Amino acid sequence: MKKLVIASMLAATVSLVATVDARPHHNMGKPHPMEMMVDSLRGLSLTEAQLNKVKVLIEEFKAEHKPSERERKPTIEAILGMDEAAFYAMIEENVEAKAEHWLALAQLRHEIYTLLTDEQKAQLSEREANRENRRHHRGERRDSRDGDHMARRSNRHTEMFRGLDMTEEQKAQITSLNDNFRQSAKAHEGMIHTFRDEERALVRSDVFSTEAWQTLASNYESQWIDLAVAKAMHKQSLLKVLTTEQLAELEARRQEERLFRSTFRRG
Repeated sequence: MKKLVIASMLAATVSLVATVDARPHHNMGKPHPMEMMVDSLRGLSLTEAQLNKVKVLIEEFKAEHKPSERERKPTIEAILGMDEAAFYAMIEENVEAKAEHWLALAQLRHEIYTLLTDEQKAQLSEREANRENRRHHRGERRDSRDGDHMARRSNRHTEMFRGLDMTEEQKAQITSLNDNFRQSAKAHEGMIHTFRDEERALVRSDVFSTEAWQTLASNYESQWIDLAVAKAMHKQSLLKVLTTEQLAELEARRQEERLFRSTFRRG
């Protein structure tokens, strides 16, 4: 009975977390960071007291950091009319607006981590190390069959164009643009993993503070912005391959999807 109660409480906590932030994400298939954080507590044999405290912390987070209205993505017409300076201005504004939320999320992760016993912390670290090893081995296998992997990546990059009646020339242009972008963006992959490792170490340390997190984030801010601008300009280059009719169809789809999500959005 006790295991059933704890499992039910954890499931309710995960459900609660899912409503905290309604931000759009670049990778819609991936869970929100807080969902991942709470889900990582599964299997650690948390007591009812620990789970209750986690729930209280999340409720307090929700009360103090209510999600803002879903940010409006620029229209395709607006994207096509922007230059590099405009992309930088837009992305820097978004980063500044979200910084407080990211800091609060790091603070929440720190507070939840301090609730764990030494044994639970060790178990969590071991689980993460095993997952990182699996990820590393998957990366090695991908490198050994780079051609097939790149083909699959190209298909995912063009998912936004699925259903459009494109010519073979357009498809070839898009494939070429994707290949070139992947090569230029590959250097950022190490930076992303390094930042995540350093942030996780800070969040779990006794020296975590607002100032420490802001210092760490500032060390990577310009690189994050550069990567976001590169992605935005790459998307612009893909859109420029399309005809006026194809662009209109794509924008109509985006509007329909936005309406659907706003109607059935959780929380």
